[in-house]
Parts: sequence; structure tokens; C-alpha cells
Amino acid sequence: MAVAQRPLTLGQMQVLLAAGESTITRGQPAVFEGLPASDTVKWAVKLCPDGGRPDVFITTSVDLGGINGLCMVRHSSVGLALVGENVKRGDLLSVKGGKLCKAVAGTQAWARAMFDGNANDLINIEPADTTA
Repeated sequence: MAVAQRPLTLGQMQVLLAAGESTITRGQPAVFEGLPASDTVKWAVKLCPDGGRPDVFITTSVDLGGINGLCMVRHSSVGLALVGENVKRGDLLSVKGGKLCKAVAGTQAWARAMFDGNANDLINIEPADTTA
């Protein structure tokens, strides 16, 4: 039996805001809301919950009732992310408060900081699916 699939691209993808969500800004982690009905329907996203596994990082803000936003899949080789606290190059990061923060020892990390950054900075990240 065939399984319904919707291919993801490693480049930027257009996305819509999921129902009930407010604006998701550049660099914030997001998750997909369901599977689009067809190839002509865009993915809907919502803000990734604390400790959650982000599917994408927003590269152009997604506005309520506005134009489409853009995103990059979490496993793109390099992405931009908004950090919620001061981080150092090499820090493992997880989601907290709609931003990436240092992962607590023993918890799942989804990205690694490629550069130092201060709270509310956009920094380059690389994938790092590992335990902190």
C-alpha cells in the first residue's frame, strides 16, 4: 500500500500560518501542522513548543492572514536561528520560549551554535540531533 508523501526541499519553502497561531518571526523554530491535501497547497506551520523537535526554521516571517512566509528544513546544512540567551560556538541548543537556548545536560538537542551570540541574536546553526 502506498503511503501519502509530500517531498520537502532543502532550499527555502513557502509556508502558511496554522489556524490559531500568531506571527512567527525570522529565526524561530516551527513545526508542521498536518499534511497538505495536495502539491498545490502550502505547508502550515506553528511555533515549536518548548523541548519540541523543530521541523523548520523561519527565514521570512509568517504573518496572520498575510503573505506566505519562507522556511528552511531543520536538517539544512546551515540555517539561521533566533537565540534566547547568550550562547558560545559549539553549544548544543534546544527549543525554549520560541527560540533556541542551551540544552540542559541529559536533554535532546536539535542544533549546534556555529558562532557566539547574545540573547535575541540571529546566529548560524548546524544540525545536531544528540543528547546534551
